[in-house]
Amino acid sequence: MKYGPDVGLDTLKAHVVGYLQESVPDALTALTPGDGVLDRLIERYSLEALAKLGEPSLPTR
Repeated sequence: MKYGPDVGLDTLKAHVVGYLQESVPDALTALTPGDGVLDRLIERYSLEALAKLGEPSLPTR
């Protein structure tokens, strides 16, 4: 959110995953999320946060 509502969804996902890898690597390893799980979670909660702010939805692929 710090980069604004116009940031691309892929950029947002990359920042969140990078943060998780740096902040909680052991938890991330223990969870062993399958392919696409983190992407879907990030997209879901990002869209919910934007909706609460009254911002337009991020474009999805």
